[in-house]
Amino acid sequence: MKKLRRAHLYLGCFFTPVLALYLFSGFFLTRDEERQKTPDEARSLLQKLYWVHTAQFYPAHAVAPEISEAIQSAADTDTLTTTQPHRFPVGLPVRVIGNDLPGGLESNLDCFARPTGERSLTLHLTEADAKSGRAALDLNHTGAVSFHLNPQLPSRDRAAYDRTLFKYLALAMAIGALATMGLGVVLAFRSVQPRWPVWAALVLGMLVPIVFLWIGQARKPPPSKAPPEMPALPGALLPGTPDLPPGKLAP
Repeated sequence: MKKLRRAHLYLGCFFTPVLALYLFSGFFLTRDEERQKTPDEARSLLQKLYWVHTAQFYPAHAVAPEISEAIQSAADTDTLTTTQPHRFPVGLPVRVIGNDLPGGLESNLDCFARPTGERSLTLHLTEADAKSGRAALDLNHTGAVSFHLNPQLPSRDRAAYDRTLFKYLALAMAIGALATMGLGVVLAFRSVQPRWPVWAALVLGMLVPIVFLWIGQARKPPPSKAPPEMPALPGALLPGTPDLPPGKLAP
C-alpha cells in the first residue's frame, strides 16, 4: 500500500506541469474556433501554445533585419553601398524594390546578399553563390542609385522543427497519467469502505460526457430563408395580373 501511494505521488508530481500545460492549452482550443494554418501566424503566447498542443513544437520567429537603402553602386567590384549599416547575414534572401536601379538589376528581383563590409554588399542569384562569393550580379553602372533591399525571411512550417524529444515526452505523459489514474482508482478501492461510492463516481464519470455529447447532437433549426423568386415563363400569369383571353401573353 505504501509503495502504491509513493508511486502515485511521484508520478503525479512529475507529470503535473506538462499535463497542466496540455489542459490549459486544450481549454484555449475549445474557446478559439479559428485554427492557424502555419506556425508563422502565431504571435501571442496562447497562439504558440496551440502548436505545442497540436504539433509538439514551440514556434520560433527570427527577427528580420531592417530594409536597407542602396545609394551607390560600383561596376568594377559589383558592390552596393547602403545609407546605414545593413546587418545582413551571408546568404540572406532580399528583394530589390525601386526604380532608380543600376544595370543588371530589376525591380522585384529576388536574390541573396553577401556582405563585404558594414555598409557594402554584393548580390547573387543563389544562396550557394552568396555563401561562396561566386557569380555576383553584374552591375554595369558606377554612381548614385536609389532603391531598397527588402529582407525576405523564409517561413518555417512544422517540417522545419525537430519534434522527436517532445513527442516522446508527450507519450510518456499520456502513459504516466493513465498509470497515475489507475493507481488512484486502486487506492480508492482499497481505502474506501463501502466501495459503492467509488463505483458510482466511475460510472458517472463515463456517463456524463456521453450524455452531454448526445445532447449536443440536437441540431438547432436553421434560419428561415425566403424561397428564391422564379423567373416568369412566357404565357404565365404574373401575380396581380388579371385573367387574359386564351392565346394572349401577359405584357
